[in-house]
Amino acid sequence: MNFEWDCYLFDADGTLVDTRDLIFECFKFSLRDRKLINPLTRANLDHMIGIPYRTQLEYYLGRLTDLQYAEIRDEHIVHQDQLAYDYISLCPGVKETLEFLKQKGKKLGIVTSRSRVSLFPFFKHLGIYEYFDLYVTPHETDKHKPEPEPVLKALELFGVDQKDAVFVGDAVFDIESGARAGVKTVFVNWSPVDLSLGAFMPDFRIDDMRELIF
Repeated sequence: MNFEWDCYLFDADGTLVDTRDLIFECFKFSLRDRKLINPLTRANLDHMIGIPYRTQLEYYLGRLTDLQYAEIRDEHIVHQDQLAYDYISLCPGVKETLEFLKQKGKKLGIVTSRSRVSLFPFFKHLGIYEYFDLYVTPHETDKHKPEPEPVLKALELFGVDQKDAVFVGDAVFDIESGARAGVKTVFVNWSPVDLSLGAFMPDFRIDDMRELIF
């Protein structure tokens, strides 16, 4: 890729960390013995990559009260913690790319729909937590992807202009959020997501994370 930016923002799940099998197993557990208004399949779960967990749950279960949501979420977190380290791995070229960008003094940030309580242990286990200068999770903004607020929040915290930043993601909501925030966007081709379903096309596509640096 023939471009360099001062600030590199990344989605987490599916972009840096392969969590697809883990997510599917945890949803099977969370939705067990519950009446579903939509069937749980890999295809429709993949279709909702990048959106908040509660929104995904309500796709299958309908509107939830805060108490119902909290009960399912807490069960989900416990089960996820039990399974996680047998199911997660880094996507190709991630660690080398982060190391290279860090050595060049680039600002590295995460913009994700995953909560800190599960994200931080994953990143620490995989050895990439220390590469990032900031994390924008659903706790930091009132609106979430595909709204531009999470990306704009990261730019504000970094103190950089849109023209100096890029957002790398694996979901249509990542690309839309970045585009609406005014930054360049990169889509990772190892994602199962059909980009034609989104409102925006990425500026670039890559087959390996190392394409960001070579």
